Amino acid sequence: MEKCPKDMQPQMLNNIILTGGNCNIRGFKARIESDLECLKPWDTQIRVEQTENPEHAVWRGLKQFSANLDGHT
Repeated sequence: MEKCPKDMQPQMLNNIILTGGNCNIRGFKARIESDLECLKPWDTQIRVEQTENPEHAVWRGLKQFSANLDGHT
């Protein structure tokens, strides 16, 4: 977070999406929230969301993205 421009930090901390197989580890989301709480400016909200079936989220996103390319490669 320290390398992110200060004016963008609140937006980034309020829009965190967890994906990947590690998200299935019990307590993973809570740990991320706890770790970020220590880094955030005092007046910033943290929102952490976890995708449904996080181990497949990237694949689904890329599938949707590629379907919207309109023939561009």
